[in-house]
Amino acid sequence: QVLAALRKLGVPASYQKDIRFDAKQETVRVMTFHSSKGLEFPLVVIPGAGSLAGLEADEEEARLLYVAMARATDRLV
Repeated sequence: QVLAALRKLGVPASYQKDIRFDAKQETVRVMTFHSSKGLEFPLVVIPGAGSLAGLEADEEEARLLYVAMARATDRLV
């Protein structure tokens, strides 16, 4: 859904299978929390994270969210 919305708006975006980690590549990289492990990005956006407030999450989901949030080196949205 996120990838389709970005492309509809004309934003260059690629899914994790197509990603080549080239610093010169100006594209939004869409990936799962699992595949983000060990990577860092200046800006990380986690759509829908605000809707998780008040929901009961299991320990694994909480860990994965932390992993995704910790990928941001400068800004987390």
